Amino acid sequence: MRKLTISCALAALMMSGVWSDALADKVLTGEATFYAESYHSMNDCKEGALQKARVEALAAEYGRTVNDHTTQVDQTGPRGEESFFQALSTTEVRGEWIADEGEPKYDVSLGNDGLYVVKCTVRGKTRPFSNEAADFTATPLRNGDETRFADTNFKSGDSMRVLFKSPVDGYVAAYLACPDGNVYTLLPYLSANGADVKVKGGKEYVFFSPAHKELGEPDEMKLVTQDPVERNQLYVLFSPNEFSRVTDTASEGDAPRSLSFKDFSKWISKIRSRDPKMGLVMTPITIKN
Repeated sequence: MRKLTISCALAALMMSGVWSDALADKVLTGEATFYAESYHSMNDCKEGALQKARVEALAAEYGRTVNDHTTQVDQTGPRGEESFFQALSTTEVRGEWIADEGEPKYDVSLGNDGLYVVKCTVRGKTRPFSNEAADFTATPLRNGDETRFADTNFKSGDSMRVLFKSPVDGYVAAYLACPDGNVYTLLPYLSANGADVKVKGGKEYVFFSPAHKELGEPDEMKLVTQDPVERNQLYVLFSPNEFSRVTDTASEGDAPRSLSFKDFSKWISKIRSRDPKMGLVMTPITIKN
């Protein structure tokens, strides 16, 4: 079993959802302003403004969906057994941002409180969602192999595993995007020599765990940072159809194979536009020192 160490910084990439060739691409322009808090860096502000501008453009063109969730919580309180209800509403846009066209434009100023005010204008290719992708799960786990270890907040030196399950047979790949412009290939494992990763529907897998070798000798992922906080992005792709792998290169030291985000963006856009049944689960990963 190889032990791979990943150390990277803030990444917030906006490529979510599933599309079909039957749905027409549209080029949209979005604009939004991000108002900083005292703990935001300039990179945080620019990334926040960029994401907000993309979302606003998608919402204006394709609309939003509001999902309401209610959870009952039973616990023992001062008056004995008590039940509480927690209501959560989430809003999702009905389209997705495929790729930028040109570089985003930023206008940076200072507010009356002396904090950054960053306005972003971005133009890019978009599509409305389709519903042809399988509803699979890809849950990050922190230092464990079971659902109770599910977490997206890691401490430097923690191991990351991913609990995966799909309803049908198919193929899976996983990547971690970092702010320095690099994307690391997490799955297939290095021992697979680039071979496709085929999974069975209804079977639960734990990727990157030394106790689970169904897919070959696993690479154990250790997340490390030298900064107070790092934010990265985990991409897991699944399709019932076999798909071509991205071209990556060996990294220095004990890091996984990697490629530039520019090349990754081109590849993922191409393969997903060809396969309406390909799904993507994108999860933000935070690492604290």
